[in-house]
Amino acid sequence: MSLYAILTQSTQADPTTLTTSDYSAITLDSAPEGASRKSWDDFRPEGYKEFALNTTGRGWISKTGYTLFAIRNDYDVDNIEYTGGWGYNRVAMSESAGTSQDPYLDVTYSDVQVARPNADVTDGSWTNESGSAVNLYASIDEAVASDTDYIQSSLSSGDTCEFSLSTLTDPQSASGHTVYIRYKSNSANCGVVVRLIQGTTIIAERTYSDIPTEYTNINFTLSESEANSITDYSDLRIRFTKT
Repeated sequence: MSLYAILTQSTQADPTTLTTSDYSAITLDSAPEGASRKSWDDFRPEGYKEFALNTTGRGWISKTGYTLFAIRNDYDVDNIEYTGGWGYNRVAMSESAGTSQDPYLDVTYSDVQVARPNADVTDGSWTNESGSAVNLYASIDEAVASDTDYIQSSLSSGDTCEFSLSTLTDPQSASGHTVYIRYKSNSANCGVVVRLIQGTTIIAERTYSDIPTEYTNINFTLSESEANSITDYSDLRIRFTKT
């Protein structure tokens, strides 16, 4: 008998009605899984059971139409021939009488948060647009980018500056952690290493070479493991090192 219930994505042509042809339209073997497998033993006693969506599953959510899920067993997804005895599991779907047992999608979300530089940690030999090394953060903390104020490194490779970032609330999610940067160089073959740091621990690091001589917007999104390594959203920093 099947040991696990598996949440996958369905692809029926009409999201309000199933037909027999819909069953052959799904990814039959090794289908992407939208949540951790759940033992059928977890379905006892009867009642609502939860599949916590992983990154793949969250990517199936439609904000403008129907979100389509399917529950399949492990023999089906893993393409294993079953030779044991028979048995069954009963799952109530939206077609069941009444609404007390209807499946539902519960979404918890938070407003977009932005952490901006709010203090200098170390300036190195970096200066601002006026040539000063005092409160460099004030030249890169605006909500809307302004090219009239900026910070700039010296010509020395390894020149490093670092800034603390304003406090964020833990979003309880590993998705959507994006660092945005606007930069340019006054000569060819200049680069920069950008590091997101918690305290003294490097959370994420990206290297950019041959920075263009015109202002350019770039960004990078943290991987799930990088985002999950953040344990204190009140102690984040951004560090720039010239290469």
